Amino acid sequence: MVLEMGYFYASQQKKVNAMKIIMLLTLLLNVSPLAAANDNEHLKLIVGDLDWMNVKDLDQKDVRRQSASPVADLGLKKLIIARSRCTGFLINEDTLMTNEHCVPKSSRARGLLASFRYETGLAGENKQSIECSEYIGSNKGLDYALVRCTGKPGLRFGHVTLSREDVLHNEEIYVVHQNCDFNKVPRCAWIKKLSPGIAQDYTGAEIAHTADTLGGSSGAPVFHAETHEVVGLHRAGQVIDNGKNNRNYAVKMRLIIDDIEKRFPRVHLP
Repeated sequence: MVLEMGYFYASQQKKVNAMKIIMLLTLLLNVSPLAAANDNEHLKLIVGDLDWMNVKDLDQKDVRRQSASPVADLGLKKLIIARSRCTGFLINEDTLMTNEHCVPKSSRARGLLASFRYETGLAGENKQSIECSEYIGSNKGLDYALVRCTGKPGLRFGHVTLSREDVLHNEEIYVVHQNCDFNKVPRCAWIKKLSPGIAQDYTGAEIAHTADTLGGSSGAPVFHAETHEVVGLHRAGQVIDNGKNNRNYAVKMRLIIDDIEKRFPRVHLP
């Protein structure tokens, strides 16, 4: 199982040092400890084996393949640490959602490109990049951000359906995100992946889930495996119980929808 964690070491002393590093990075980036541990700009380690598949290997008629079409790789401006990437997805014909810690303000949206067809595994081929640099707004507490794309790409790639219903404990989900095993192959191409998983706790604002992710998966949609509607926005990962157990976290989409309707009423939610 894969989770997004800043640093992991075998000895207890090294664990203490790693936590100090994470605390420092948290202060430097002015984000919450949870976001800092998961932020795609930090180094990540694999815990266990990857359980994901290339979206391009799915049948063209597979509903999951269709669900993945509005998902894009986002190229972001680099901050302190390299490897600055996130995932995003279209929620209507021209509006893209990702994490607030990926695009926290308008200056971070400038020059933002969303690549919707980065599925071949070959860098630069069939990426079909669209400029999505108009910053609409964000909510740090719910860790979501909205940007507007040029040319109405949703008419070409489609858009997801957002769910107002919470996924229940032990229900199946899947995450579509842009990634690769960069710990084993540092120069790998972060093509579109599908990670199956199970929803766990569903109290509070977040959903815990077991779908495999790595740095760069931030901002990915969490789909209900039966309805194929987006029930959460992936945002964080954590290793617990000395690495024996692990889980990822996503913000409940129901709460994000409510916030968008209150704060950004001009954003159309189909």
